[in-house]
Amino acid sequence: MFKSAYRVKIGETIYESGTSSEVVSIDTYFVINSLCSFDIVLANTKNTGIFRQCDDVSVSLGYENNLKEIFKGKIDVIEPGISTTRISGLNNISKLLNKRINQLYEKQSAGKIAEDVASKSGVSTEKTEEGITFPLYAVDNTKTAYEQILKLGEMCGFDFYLTIENKLVFKKYEKKTTHTYNYGKNIINHEIIKREQQYNAAEVYGESSSSFKGSDTAHWLTKKNVSGKDGTGEGMFVHDLSIRDTDSAKNVAKAKLEKIKKTISGTVKVPGNPDINPGDAVKIEDMPNSGMNGEFRVKSIHHKLSKNSGFVTEIEYI
Repeated sequence: MFKSAYRVKIGETIYESGTSSEVVSIDTYFVINSLCSFDIVLANTKNTGIFRQCDDVSVSLGYENNLKEIFKGKIDVIEPGISTTRISGLNNISKLLNKRINQLYEKQSAGKIAEDVASKSGVSTEKTEEGITFPLYAVDNTKTAYEQILKLGEMCGFDFYLTIENKLVFKKYEKKTTHTYNYGKNIINHEIIKREQQYNAAEVYGESSSSFKGSDTAHWLTKKNVSGKDGTGEGMFVHDLSIRDTDSAKNVAKAKLEKIKKTISGTVKVPGNPDINPGDAVKIEDMPNSGMNGEFRVKSIHHKLSKNSGFVTEIEYI
């Protein structure tokens, strides 16, 4: 059994397993299409009083001499106590949360809009895919840059997150690595939820100043309501004024229905694995209840290291 290890850098102060005893616990949360954060608890020493908001934080976890950097962010909150100090914060998603933009885009794809919004917020791009092309799309300061990109991702059915290096990824899910876990071998706990599919179709309505002929049509031709549907039977209804042509309405309806069809979710707790990344899958095998076996898409990764429980990873999947 390998011994868990860590390296935490806060500002210019470094804590390492084997040489530092101040670290009580480390939690990092990586969630696709949501906020990514860290939470570090330190035993109080003279150094814990020097940290300030916006100090850089880097977290590496692993075993003995095999560490992997899993999080980069900045301090948001410092909570000093009698014996410990809790330090928490976000990755560069904080830049998107603190930025509001007014911009009108004409004949631009969702990917290009997301990339531009991120750039205006000081976030560079790792990879974006085009997605829906809008004849006209308005980004305004009623929503943060984070909310704007999140909405674009939902409309396209894309994943949105920042890499460890805090670069934007905005793309459709594509499986990378599959991590296999077996009951009785390397599964600490496993919970699964199966829900009934509520709708068999999705209908999306917008209000457009474009023709019904598609997103390439000049936007001044006509002003009519537009709609798109995917699936058959009873449908979920969505009204979104940012949708201005039937092509976009149909594509959003398709993304909505794909999300509706995801009726299985769960959480599996395993020995700490810093190699799990967004875009990966988990394969569960040998469960006593065969209905709990299967291959699933990773939605969130929670790494936890503490003196009491060691290094564990909780993977939420869909």
